[in-house]
Order: sequence, then C-alpha cells, then structure tokens
Amino acid sequence: KPMQTMQRSLMAWHNVHVNGNYEDALENYQKALKKEPNNIDYLKNRAQCFYDLKKYEEATKDLEKALTFNITDS
Repeated sequence: KPMQTMQRSLMAWHNVHVNGNYEDALENYQKALKKEPNNIDYLKNRAQCFYDLKKYEEATKDLEKALTFNITDS
C-alpha cells in the first residue's frame, strides 16, 4: 500500500506540472496525507497546490506545519 500512496503522489505532481490540474492534484495529496499525515513532502506539495489555487491561508498553514517537523519525521 505505501507504493500505491507514492504512485498517487507522483500522479498528483504530474497533474500539477504538466496539466495544471491543481484540484485533482490537491485531492490526491489530501488522500495521501490521510494515510501519512507526517509526510513532509506531501504536505509541501499540497501547500504548492493551495498556492496555485490562490488559497494562500491554507498554503501557509501547511508550510507552517511542515516547519514543525524534524527531517527524520518524513
């Protein structure tokens, strides 16, 4: 199952950069974070999606949360 989560993450990132499909990418990161809430990479990428959707408050919250993690938490 971790591989499935990773594949969802990669698909989400692909959607963001290639297709500009931020809503779908955001949904994928939210699903991945439900399974791995302390995954700093998913959190940072979700923040980027929020930013691209001009949801700056949500982006800021995700980045602030990411800053509270130790590098060994991810």
